[in-house]
Amino acid sequence: MPLPEKKKVTLASRTMAIQGSLILVFIILHLITFKYGTHYETTVNGVVMRDLAKLMFEVFQSPGYIAWYVVCLVLLGFHLSHGVGSTFQSLGLMEGTYRNTWKKLSYAYAVVVAAGFIAQPVFIFLVGN
Repeated sequence: MPLPEKKKVTLASRTMAIQGSLILVFIILHLITFKYGTHYETTVNGVVMRDLAKLMFEVFQSPGYIAWYVVCLVLLGFHLSHGVGSTFQSLGLMEGTYRNTWKKLSYAYAVVVAAGFIAQPVFIFLVGN
């Protein structure tokens, strides 16, 4: 009887628990900082509202915070690529000739989301200094 083929296990799938835990901590800290953190006010067209731009420029001046933010968003990218790929697999779309297309699509989605969220704090850090 032939031995079963070993499945390729990606780094993303091997570290899902660690990624998920760090992403949860990131979300909690993100909410503490931006939802419940320092409250600045500004007036736009006579309407008083929260000045999140000022808060972002203040928070994203810390190199340590930027590093933490970028690391967590890169982990989010890995987490998303695995999750989207797993969704396609659960839907039965990873079978046959389109397997590589779905894998590339899941990687592309993860890169776009992670890079999009990384761009803002990095831009603010570089422009704000």
